[in-house]
Amino acid sequence: MSKTHNKSNTIIYSKWKDMRKRCLNKNSTRYKYYGKLGITICKEWSSFEVFELWSLSNGYSDKLSIDRINTKGNYEPSNCRWTTLLIQKQNRGKFKNNTSGFKGVNWNKKESKWMARIQVNNKRFLLGLFSTAEEGAIIYNKYITDNNLNHPLNDI
Repeated sequence: MSKTHNKSNTIIYSKWKDMRKRCLNKNSTRYKYYGKLGITICKEWSSFEVFELWSLSNGYSDKLSIDRINTKGNYEPSNCRWTTLLIQKQNRGKFKNNTSGFKGVNWNKKESKWMARIQVNNKRFLLGLFSTAEEGAIIYNKYITDNNLNHPLNDI
């Protein structure tokens, strides 16, 4: 790969390299969360210059982070945006130990009910207790849409 762009020491180049490393380098510590799960990078972004052009046209700043809107989707123009780490944190998928199959919905042993919760600006909100996980997911989705949040919606 030719480095004729003279930008190898820039932050945007470092972000591009990190994205490629986590998706393509099996020796990367973060590969298991990206490449191993099948997350790829679109062909046009194999060129740094093309990636940089897209970035600068889509709100890039050294203080922002590249975020995949659909966390199961690939790195490509239609699924990526430049955003703050706080918004990116809110866009995470469900945790591995999730028993409901829905983001934000877990079993509450003490109450013997499904509990829906959401975290916004580092504050956690209880949305309610429900008989089914689906009911909790519906309320979770409603909270997101009613409040115009950047969280991913559950597929119900």
